[in-house]
Amino acid sequence: GKSKEDGNTINYSTYEMLAAHIWRSVSKARGLPEDQETRLYIPINGRSRLQPPLPPGYLGNAIFSTIPKAWQEISIMRMDNEYLRSALDYLKLQPDLNALVPGAHTFGCPDVGINSWAKFPVYDADFGWGRPIFMRPGWIIYEGLAIIIPSSTNDGSLYLAMTLPPHHMKLFQEFFYDI
Repeated sequence: GKSKEDGNTINYSTYEMLAAHIWRSVSKARGLPEDQETRLYIPINGRSRLQPPLPPGYLGNAIFSTIPKAWQEISIMRMDNEYLRSALDYLKLQPDLNALVPGAHTFGCPDVGINSWAKFPVYDADFGWGRPIFMRPGWIIYEGLAIIIPSSTNDGSLYLAMTLPPHHMKLFQEFFYDI
């Protein structure tokens, strides 16, 4: 990003700043060398970014990925209609889409995956017992995958669920909270 001194201020979203901090903290906790290439897997909801947007009742997934490398700027705003249409054209040319499905090879060391559920209305669900008081993923299958979850207090705070080996998790917590 540019500095304020040169008159070019870049506004990053809360998600972009938090994702960058998580990515940096995980990389440090893993003890990666400074020149180690690492990628951040970010799923992007394409429903409203495509023109025309997909209808609200569309039940299928419309998830795209942006995967910056450590030295690149995270720019979710780049994921516009033109970019996503280009991705769809690319997919049409692929003989085997299974090779592009994310999995253990996507998130494992040195890479990281971060998914945000922060804007999902999970605490608005009522199955007859009232508003949920606590919601978390039951299991995160891949090492290096993180999920950002809204707090049940509806105060804007967030919860982070993540999988790392125990020795990396302890270091991650130290780096993450040392701001």
